Amino acid sequence: MGFASRRGHDGVMAHEPTQTLPSPRVRILLTEVGFRARERELDQLRAAKRDDIGRRLRDARGYGEPAGNDEHLATREDEAIIDARIATLEAMLAQASVVEHRALPGVVGLGSVVTVDDTDNGAGARYRLVGSHEAQEPGDVSISSPVGQALLGRRASETVTVSLPDGRTRRLRIVSVAPPT
Repeated sequence: MGFASRRGHDGVMAHEPTQTLPSPRVRILLTEVGFRARERELDQLRAAKRDDIGRRLRDARGYGEPAGNDEHLATREDEAIIDARIATLEAMLAQASVVEHRALPGVVGLGSVVTVDDTDNGAGARYRLVGSHEAQEPGDVSISSPVGQALLGRRASETVTVSLPDGRTRRLRIVSVAPPT
């Protein structure tokens, strides 16, 4: 998220968050865990706006008029950032499709935990495939990434070739596929 600056009617510069909302024509694929995490984040942001921002604005009134009141301006800026994230999460959840792991046992799908060996250097790795809008933990791989796309629909013992953005390729042998945990 970036910021756009504009001069308000009172002559004070305001910095407003700029954030791209998901396109209304695109379905967003999320695991059940990812969907619930976005819902919790949305609830927390709404509570923060209602409680924390309201309290800070009441406290800021004690420092004088809003136009020259740094505390008031900072609180309004924080409120705008929270509002932008709330709007993004609401749009994301409205467009989300929760995908359950229904693939055949041993077939890589959204939410699968996949153990691979790099055939070139012998290094092993363990990945959990997640939707591209999910928060990523260490070891998570988006299904829209080159590795995620190469693994989707594959089975244990198959070898996939991954074309990386820098022009290199990796060959990964799938050791095991586990359903979502």
